[in-house]
Amino acid sequence: MPWASWASWLSPFPVAGIIVNLNFANTPLRQLCSTLSMLCLLLWIGIILRLSRYRHGLALAMVLVVLLSTPPGYGHSLAGVGEHGDTQANFADDLQLVGYRFDRPAYHPGDTLEVTLFWLGLRPADRDYKVFVHLRDAGDTRTVAQHDGQPVYGFTPTTRIEAGEILADTHVLPLAKDLAPGAYQLVTGLYDQQTMLNLPISGSSQVLPTNRLSLAPVEILPGSAN
Repeated sequence: MPWASWASWLSPFPVAGIIVNLNFANTPLRQLCSTLSMLCLLLWIGIILRLSRYRHGLALAMVLVVLLSTPPGYGHSLAGVGEHGDTQANFADDLQLVGYRFDRPAYHPGDTLEVTLFWLGLRPADRDYKVFVHLRDAGDTRTVAQHDGQPVYGFTPTTRIEAGEILADTHVLPLAKDLAPGAYQLVTGLYDQQTMLNLPISGSSQVLPTNRLSLAPVEILPGSAN
């Protein structure tokens, strides 16, 4: 058929060997777009055949048919890239952090640290919480880099996360050029924007005071980024 009525995203999850298989069902909007695409395809074929009296015109038309009739696929490998780990941290029975990934364990001052958190929805939250990812010194006395925001670049408020839904939530932390070399730790959590209080965490042994979750150590190397 010209367009598949569904698309599938099959990807290895970066923890515990879990396989995530997402199927995108057909929708009225998708059917309309498929119909419009087919009409455009037929129009192009007609134009090509009308303007060309040679066999290569028909061949080009057939290539267009093959390209435009290929079912759209969605795939992105989440495993085997950088440092990753699993966690079963439960945040107020609304969300569970089931894993995380960052591109490497060591950085230079001036680098950019990118962290992806993998959230599992347990139930729709009754308010929109913000996620924070902080880089703290080894003694947990100060924050040297941070990013706060709603999940998925602010496009997925926690009130819209359904039970069973899995999100890949990326946060980017620019590191200062004068950041001192040494050992640091990544810390994350969720907080209520009205009260500014962090959500309680259960199910993990890595919980820090004031309801923060320690993810992984990070080393800052001497010298600036290339």
